[in-house]
Amino acid sequence: MRPGFGAAAPHRFAALDGYRFVAALCVVVYHYDAEFGIGLARLSPAVGRLNAFVDFFFILSGFVIAVAYRERMTNEADYFRFLKARVARLYPLHLLTLAASVSLLGIAALTGQKPNHPEVLGLQALPANLMLIHAWGLIDHPSFNAVSWSISAEWFCYLLAPLVFLLLRRLPALLNLALPVVFVLAMVAARRTAGLGPWTGAAYDFGAFRALPAFFLGAFIAFQIERIAAAIPPRAFIAPAGFIAALAALHFQANEILAAAAFAVCIAGAAVRALHGGRDPMASAPMQALGDVSYTLYMTHYLLAAPVLFVARRLGWIGTWNGAMAALATLCGAVTLCFFIRRYFEMPAKVAILRVGAPPVKAEAGT
Repeated sequence: MRPGFGAAAPHRFAALDGYRFVAALCVVVYHYDAEFGIGLARLSPAVGRLNAFVDFFFILSGFVIAVAYRERMTNEADYFRFLKARVARLYPLHLLTLAASVSLLGIAALTGQKPNHPEVLGLQALPANLMLIHAWGLIDHPSFNAVSWSISAEWFCYLLAPLVFLLLRRLPALLNLALPVVFVLAMVAARRTAGLGPWTGAAYDFGAFRALPAFFLGAFIAFQIERIAAAIPPRAFIAPAGFIAALAALHFQANEILAAAAFAVCIAGAAVRALHGGRDPMASAPMQALGDVSYTLYMTHYLLAAPVLFVARRLGWIGTWNGAMAALATLCGAVTLCFFIRRYFEMPAKVAILRVGAPPVKAEAGT
């Protein structure tokens, strides 16, 4: 096994959990700024483009999955254990938010209120959502918990993980680095030809193909991280520089591909610093705790804001100082609630799924 990727490896990249929370927070700010009419996007164009941080998740996912499974996925049984673990991680919260979204239809019918985006709650998209394939180009509009398209896209990448690992093992490093670039350029050309908008606009409409090159890039970083670490001084502050560069690219309205490249630099930099044993504020206990609920926050923030937005619209607060304060209160409440959701729903559900089909644990003698 290569150095740096022993049994303790997942714990050595703790700073990435902190960056994951910051990325989730950026997506929340993007949505809340638009829905509450706060106007932060008028101060910096970056705010109106913070949805690009979804690509940070995809790159990070590829890195983390490759670190954790590249030496452990050697046969069909390993592959299915991997998929089971990913279902246990993703599906409970997806199912909960999907059920909450569907319940909005019943609430709207009982109260006689029309949903703000009725097309999002169309039941024809329910089967695709249940199967986590709603970002594979099968439906032509956002559906239910709209942000869950990225989870569908990640599931697509997980299914292809063995192929990703095979390519990264067999092909030269430069060719592997070129593959995601070529894929993105081809996707940009295809979307432009089809009139579907920019590559980073892909979500429900083929978001899976947006995620795949980013996932591949993250896995590539994992396969090359020791070489990268050998070339970078231990005290280099690569990760924060990459993060700031990504924000700068978004602020100055550069191509989102540059932001994605900066995300990759940030992730590689944080991993390198961990391999060198350097301290990182993103690995502090508070950031670790927040990183633990980053997925929960990402998946629930839109739904948790729905009742607040309903009241805010009735009171005429959208686009006012009161609306901004309501958004801030919603954010604080959402983060707090996420700790409870994770502890009392996500984790028990994950454990229950992992126990399905697992051999029973034998009690030791004398216990």
